[in-house]
Amino acid sequence: MNREEYGGYVIDARPSQLADDGNWSTDFYIERHDGDHVNKRHYSGTLTFETKEKAIQHCLAMGTWIIDGVYPGCSAP
Repeated sequence: MNREEYGGYVIDARPSQLADDGNWSTDFYIERHDGDHVNKRHYSGTLTFETKEKAIQHCLAMGTWIIDGVYPGCSAP
């Protein structure tokens, strides 16, 4: 599963396979739903992973760190 609800937000992991080495990127969105409005922000990391599943796990973890305010230089929407 590539979507997870956490702390009033939705983390949507969207890794993609890289053409140069076949690894998977760390790309995801954090969404905040306010009634009919959705505030959505894209995030990406520098780490890559050999499998899509590992990339998704890292995206979801990174999203929780951003929401919790413990990831340097990033904030949730």
